[in-house]
Amino acid sequence: MRTRRAYTCQYCHNTYVGWGKKYCLPCKGRAISGSRNWNYKGKDSFCIMCNAPFRNPGGEYKCCSRKCADKFNTTLKPIRCPSCLKLFKPKKSISKYCSAICLGMSLRIRPVAFCYFCKAPISRKLSGIRRAKHCFCSIYCSNKAKVILVSKNKRYIQGRQKEYACMKEVFQEGFTPFRSTRSLGPADVIAVNEKIVRFIQVKRSAKDWIVSKYGKDIKRLLRMMAPPNSTKELWVGKPYKQFVKIDLNTDERCKRYKDIVEEEKRLKKALANEAEVGLEKQS
Repeated sequence: MRTRRAYTCQYCHNTYVGWGKKYCLPCKGRAISGSRNWNYKGKDSFCIMCNAPFRNPGGEYKCCSRKCADKFNTTLKPIRCPSCLKLFKPKKSISKYCSAICLGMSLRIRPVAFCYFCKAPISRKLSGIRRAKHCFCSIYCSNKAKVILVSKNKRYIQGRQKEYACMKEVFQEGFTPFRSTRSLGPADVIAVNEKIVRFIQVKRSAKDWIVSKYGKDIKRLLRMMAPPNSTKELWVGKPYKQFVKIDLNTDERCKRYKDIVEEEKRLKKALANEAEVGLEKQS
């Protein structure tokens, strides 16, 4: 018959009394589950409670077994929750918050950013701060900053210089000129006289150009509602040269764009009439 004798465990290197197996009972499960780590060349860690050596490849564990871990957790000192500022006794050495509610509240806290224009502190999501180049506290600050950012653009400055030259020329002809803000309207310059209103779209071209290059701008200007005593014009100027002036109502090169806009107006009128007839039938 086999007799119980003293053996040395191949995992923790401690002596135990058993039936001649390789491992003691506490180390058996860990040795089998960690069999793939037998090629581990690092140093063995020592248990905080029983001071026994054990393999710890990742360096995450502090205790050799579950029993030692339970003893270690009972000896943990109370700490303060960073969310609710209450003292509590942690169940694990990793835990920082007293409950799941405090953990959720800590995740909802937004980082503080600063407005690009007025430098005022604002709260934004971290994803929003990463996505946006500049953060603003209000629409007023964003509009003011856009004017500054746009003014730094070379193309915008060159086009604005042509608009000022157009205004100067129109003023000499006896008109009162007005410029649209940031050149965002269908007409860049509006010149008013006692008899006529002129809507002028100003373009700058460094090379040779054709009318189809500015087809979108021509359509946009033709679609604009205007009084009968008004004219719609396209002024194209090369650097250090005079403007080439095109009247959209009379020039043959703009005839096809005028026809497209008129067809669009007819279709809109037809659809409006059909809608009115349908409402009358329903009533």
